Amino acid sequence: MRHARDDGPTHCIRERPEDFLVEELPLYSPQGSGAHLWIEIEKRARTTDEAVAELARAFGLERGAVGYAGRKDRHAVTRQWLSLPKVGGLAASDFAGSVLPGLRVLQAHEHAQKLRLGELRGNRFHVVVRPLGRGPGLPDRQSDPPGLEDRLEALRRFGLLNRFGMQRFGRRNDNVEAGAAVLRGERSGGDRRLARLLVSALQSELFHRVLDRRVERVADADAENLGDDEKVRWVTRLIEGDVLHEHGTGFLHRLELGGEESGSEEAQAVAALRLSPTGPLFGPAMWRPRGASAQIEDEVLAESGLDLDAPVARQALERLRLRGARRPLRVPVARLATGVEPARFDAGGGDARPRPGRWFSFELPPGSYATVLIDQLYGRGTVADRGVGEGSQADPQAE
Repeated sequence: MRHARDDGPTHCIRERPEDFLVEELPLYSPQGSGAHLWIEIEKRARTTDEAVAELARAFGLERGAVGYAGRKDRHAVTRQWLSLPKVGGLAASDFAGSVLPGLRVLQAHEHAQKLRLGELRGNRFHVVVRPLGRGPGLPDRQSDPPGLEDRLEALRRFGLLNRFGMQRFGRRNDNVEAGAAVLRGERSGGDRRLARLLVSALQSELFHRVLDRRVERVADADAENLGDDEKVRWVTRLIEGDVLHEHGTGFLHRLELGGEESGSEEAQAVAALRLSPTGPLFGPAMWRPRGASAQIEDEVLAESGLDLDAPVARQALERLRLRGARRPLRVPVARLATGVEPARFDAGGGDARPRPGRWFSFELPPGSYATVLIDQLYGRGTVADRGVGEGSQADPQAE
């Protein structure tokens, strides 16, 4: 059943930055020698862009010389790797114990190349969900939504519905229409980074529409009446002509004729969370599905009123380097665990914030959102995100 509430949120996340811990999982380790320095930093209440600017200023570098694999939110405590060129005699020892406003350096090593966007294996999260309201003591059973244990088990078995986080769509939820205006040539794309974020929001919204349309076709139900924990079960059903994503490698496979049948080799790999069907991030270089799967995507694109083959749209997508991709409709969740965090009290016995809460720790692949996982467990609309609008970052290619 759908478990989102109509009477507002009952819980919150990111009441303080320490409630949202993120550790970047590097794709590989630095070699120990080379023309670049890779440094692992821990930052609090700072965006990645602010950390990059701070380091560049401290060591006399251009901001563009500092590399990173993905952007991380401001309202959190995050660990991630950055790279700097070894110029002016800069050495790993220069970073030992370095502390700059809002960040500190944990370790530094030499490497041959600059760190590039997307060069990460994933992210490890530790998120605390706190009940709204006041009162000391441990949360009782009523502070958890009904069926939480069942949804945790379903998350392990079926994976996470791979929606985009709401931060991608803007405070007023107007990024999608603005992105469409860029592709129609009705809005200037002069600020390349802003235009890229707007168009990526449009791509994300169309991905969501395709996901819901697939669920409706397979489940013969209105997607609006289903919770994400129910949708993720339906998106595992293969459709004729699907393009499949291989988890762990990222390789894409075309579903062969008859592969959508429940007993096929592909269907068994999907059931084992080794493969997943994909949805579109529309663009000229995107792999197109075939058959019934292509029909769904064509319908959604036609209903949007966009002509991505129009010269103005193709030029914008090429200029912004948003040439399209396939995104898995669900992803596996690794090392999922949960527990209860008690309230803290000051020495005088008074109630010292924060309130008690339930913590979740887990690992997700690049580009998947911890906030979406919390939504799948609690229901969309039931958990307020105190960090939205406070420097949240969402890069079209890597989070």
